[in-house]
Amino acid sequence: MTLKYHLNAGGGIKPYVGAGPAVFFYIDEKPGATTRALGGTSLNLENKFGAVVQAGIDIPVNDNGLGITLDGKKYFVNTVLHVRNSAGAEILQTEHRISPWVVSAGLSYRF
Repeated sequence: MTLKYHLNAGGGIKPYVGAGPAVFFYIDEKPGATTRALGGTSLNLENKFGAVVQAGIDIPVNDNGLGITLDGKKYFVNTVLHVRNSAGAEILQTEHRISPWVVSAGLSYRF
C-alpha cells in the first residue's frame, strides 16, 4: 500500500511519487543444493513488514479515461532464514536484507 502525490505537469501527464508500508509473505520455500549439502532438509523465511518507495507516470491515451501507467518501486525488508535438519533441529539462522526493484506498466481507466 502506498500513498501517492501526483505532480502537476500540465497537458494531462501526471508524474507521481509515493511511499508506504509493505509486507512480504514467503510461500513454498525449498532448500537448494548448498542447503542440502549442509544437512538442511527444510527452510523457512520469516514473514516481515518493510517499506516501499515508488515513482511513476500516468499518461492519458484518449479523452474517455483510458491511460497508460509506468511505475518503479523499491522495496526494503529484513527477514530471517531458518534452516532445519531431518530431525527438526535448527542448524543455521541468517539475517537477510531484501531490496528488490519492481518495474511495471499497465493500462488504466478513469470513470
